[in-house]
Amino acid sequence: MFNKKRSDSRKKSARFCRLDELVLPNSKLKFCPDQLQNLNYIINKRLQQNISTGTEKTLLLARSVSERLIQRLMCGAGMLDPRFSSKYLISNSQHKSGYGNAAVMSGVHGGVRAIIKAKTKHDSFVVCIDYSVNLVIFRVYCADHTYCTLRLPVDTTAETIKLVAAEKLKMRQSDELLLVEVKSNGDRVVSKDNDISIPTALSLNGRIFVSPKDHLDALTCLKEQEESTPGIDGDLEIFSTKELAYYITLFDWDLFWKDKVQARLVELLAIAASKEVPSTPLHVDESVLCGIPGKVVDSYSLYSILKVPPDKHVYYGPGGNIPRFPDPRDFRLAIVDEPSGIRLKIEFLSPALSNITIDVTILVAVGIDSWPSSTDFPSRISLGHSDCLLYHQATQTGTFLVGFGVHSSAWQIRVPAAEQVILSHYGTNSTVRTVLDMMYLILDDIDRSRGTRKHQVSYKILSKYLLLTILLEDLECNSRNPITDMLSWAPLYLSTHLLRLLDKGVAKLLLEKQPNYFFRKSNLLVNPGHLSDDDYIIEANNLKLIMARFFDESLMSTRGNEDFNRIIQAQESEMILLYKWKDLVEGLLPPPGTRGRRFCFAGSKNQQEIAHTQYTVRQLEYIGMLLNKMLVVKQNILRVDHTVEDILNNQNYHHDHPLEDIIFILVTIMDQARDQYLSSQTNPAILKNRLKIKSNFNNHTSRLVDIMRKDKELISLVTFEDDLSLVKTILKWLYRGMDQSKRYLGPILRPYLNNIFASSHAISWHLESIKDRMSNDELAALGSFAELVNSGKITPAQGLIDSVNKNWSWAKNMLSMVQKNTLRVIYISERGRVYRHILSLPSYQRKNVESGSKTLEGPNDKKEIRRQKTLPNRSYFNSILNEKSEPEGEDIVPQHEHLKIASPLNFILNKKHRKGEHRGSGDIFKALAAMQKLSMFQEAALNLPAEERLEILELIQSIQTSKARRSAAKRWSGTIPQVHHKCKNLPKGESIQKYTPKEESAGIKVKEDTEKNGKEVVRKTSVLLESCRAARIKEDSVVFYLNDSFKIKSLLNKSDSFKY
Repeated sequence: MFNKKRSDSRKKSARFCRLDELVLPNSKLKFCPDQLQNLNYIINKRLQQNISTGTEKTLLLARSVSERLIQRLMCGAGMLDPRFSSKYLISNSQHKSGYGNAAVMSGVHGGVRAIIKAKTKHDSFVVCIDYSVNLVIFRVYCADHTYCTLRLPVDTTAETIKLVAAEKLKMRQSDELLLVEVKSNGDRVVSKDNDISIPTALSLNGRIFVSPKDHLDALTCLKEQEESTPGIDGDLEIFSTKELAYYITLFDWDLFWKDKVQARLVELLAIAASKEVPSTPLHVDESVLCGIPGKVVDSYSLYSILKVPPDKHVYYGPGGNIPRFPDPRDFRLAIVDEPSGIRLKIEFLSPALSNITIDVTILVAVGIDSWPSSTDFPSRISLGHSDCLLYHQATQTGTFLVGFGVHSSAWQIRVPAAEQVILSHYGTNSTVRTVLDMMYLILDDIDRSRGTRKHQVSYKILSKYLLLTILLEDLECNSRNPITDMLSWAPLYLSTHLLRLLDKGVAKLLLEKQPNYFFRKSNLLVNPGHLSDDDYIIEANNLKLIMARFFDESLMSTRGNEDFNRIIQAQESEMILLYKWKDLVEGLLPPPGTRGRRFCFAGSKNQQEIAHTQYTVRQLEYIGMLLNKMLVVKQNILRVDHTVEDILNNQNYHHDHPLEDIIFILVTIMDQARDQYLSSQTNPAILKNRLKIKSNFNNHTSRLVDIMRKDKELISLVTFEDDLSLVKTILKWLYRGMDQSKRYLGPILRPYLNNIFASSHAISWHLESIKDRMSNDELAALGSFAELVNSGKITPAQGLIDSVNKNWSWAKNMLSMVQKNTLRVIYISERGRVYRHILSLPSYQRKNVESGSKTLEGPNDKKEIRRQKTLPNRSYFNSILNEKSEPEGEDIVPQHEHLKIASPLNFILNKKHRKGEHRGSGDIFKALAAMQKLSMFQEAALNLPAEERLEILELIQSIQTSKARRSAAKRWSGTIPQVHHKCKNLPKGESIQKYTPKEESAGIKVKEDTEKNGKEVVRKTSVLLESCRAARIKEDSVVFYLNDSFKIKSLLNKSDSFKY
């Protein structure tokens, strides 16, 4: 595995720049290396032309105006019928991400929400509305058994229920009231004010009472709670079993019929289009509606925002002195109710936009926070896969049921947030996204060619989602290790991957089978009934024609073409950098002399603790992250509800010995290794003895578990100091099992563990960037800032300056927005209470900002003038140099779009996506800077043009200089007294004081008392252990005990390795 020969970089540079010929078996084509290189140039040129066309100012303006019009219509519909109040408008941004056609839905506190999706030729919008299923009707009683009937949302707090019931029952609110559940046995359970879902959480035959605190003892059971209710046996005897099941099912499905909701929404949209209100976002209640730019979010951002309490939200309002919504009278609107959803066609009466037409589709959907058990994703992903952590993070974003087809009760499972998380891992200029964008352009070319054929009917079978599925499947199945994946997906191999995926699409069409990426049992190419085999052959031929056209275009001569030479030059330099990174990472592996002992116990002297001692702390920490995410996914898998007995039994898990958690994780890993080994085998002898191999593996796993239960060291464990100790113990027993059973466990575990070691070693050098993306410190700081402003303890300006001093990125972005123009900031403390603040600089300070003088933040470093590019736009070096320069096209972006992207919540959550240029888990330039190896980057840039080479050298020099200054300040700060410099902006004689983060001003708690710190440490060090026990509780729906130290799950849900 690791015995790869290293050679001189010069020898490598001569061979890695040479492409191998590509043979396409399904298309019967063969491309030589020169043709593939020519295709790289043709693809980049085609995409650049498409980008320049898609970023025209009129088109961007039309998108922005359409989005604001949709906001106005949805706000109007919410005002007419509060059940359709839409708090967010979720944008799929198809023109940016290149994928769409997926509805979005969110579930909040176990409630059900309806979703509306709007799709245009360039964009797709999704609107989240509260559907009537989210409301619950219940009674609240007094001590004298009088009652009132309330109709409130499921997630209403106990305090709200208490106040509303007291008002209806004419009780004095000056008394200290309590909301109490009275059970049939007379027990009373007092609810806390912040408890939610009280009516749905009642015990069997329980009732809700409201009473003053002094009269709590006067609460008694209702008469109906004490007496038995009359039976209905006589009525049930009239119906047969089938009839009874039919009526029960019919009642349940009535709750999920979408026809009436859709018809009502069509009516509300039509009425809202004819109304004059709301004319401005300033008259919209933002606690329940979406009238401001900051309320336009994507599917992943919505899922994350709904986890944050509303009083911690901060949004940007509309720009301008008197902002207004677009007037529907300036458009031609057509609203049609169709089985596939509500369609809106928008045409502009303005002469400047009269040639643009936007189509909108609105869907109704239901959101579920859990992950369906019918899919094997991500359990089929090995822990040694390059993107294993990414896939498990994507699974935690929930699923959505979208109304599908003509049937009222037909729903389709979709996972748009998970798809967005996976695709946002790659930047817009990466090879992965470039291949996807090019496949979408090819699909548009095929669709345009259908109308030009007079004598041949061609049905549309190919879709964007099908092409996306082929790409995702290839990224998963053809992954070897992080370094190899990074090299194979370099820009040099752009045309190779594109042609290979198109050829794979031809094979899928001829077979009429392409499994859904997330749900393998679902066929995306299933025949709807009106297609024949010839139709699939014609669609496959359409792809063949595209590839034949590529073959002809690739024969062009590029001699003397300067653009082509620049692309070749950039690709060579990038490949040199990638191979230098490969040599650096492989050079940090343990010496070859110790590798034989690392992967077994028998080769060591004491036969103990050899395996995990060769794993670095970085590797152990990364593996701990993987295991934690894997266990969290197991908790989120949607299963049947637990019974009361299960809940009582599950309470015993909290008193379990840590040995049970070690065994659970170890058996889960071993089962995955077994399944991976058996599914990837092509040897006929192994396939023939598949069941025997599986049985022997399970038996020896059971023996290993018995040995673990008798091990004195494991029995003496009380708890683990941290997650690293738990990971070490698991690895130790995995390697020990591999060594003790060389015949049955060794062949399966050895390649699996070798893959984990190699991938963890390569990814561990990006561990800091992974932690930064997973951190929620920015969200916590923004929430503290919002809370302090809502409580009146600080003003927005004071909190902003303090947050800038604390170096929060959202605060710096907000300050830059204020420096450019007046900014409206929206705070929502609770339902019906919205605070709008205007932040602006004085006119004299604004002039200083424009001239580049000092501001609130200090000297203003003005954006560099946009430089002249000689490198191609999709070059990695060009992307690094553009980070400090002003983005292209910023001057033509509409103000609404700019405010939407820069809104604090959107800004923070957008930073959680990697958006890297290469395949992997981090950025090579940042990793080299952290490892103090920027000289390698400097050597790779020697082949670049002189202008770019000098800019990169200056960038590297500035990074090294700043690092030296920080290290010097840190080294001398404790020995030399600090000089208090005077500041011109402060009163005379006052000096700049040292800043210390404090809890009370927009920051995170830094220091607490010893007792709280101790509790916090215990909580942090047992994250993996707690996740394991939560996953065991979720999986073991039925548990019976043989003795105190051993548990066997029922055959329904238990692992094969535990079948004794």
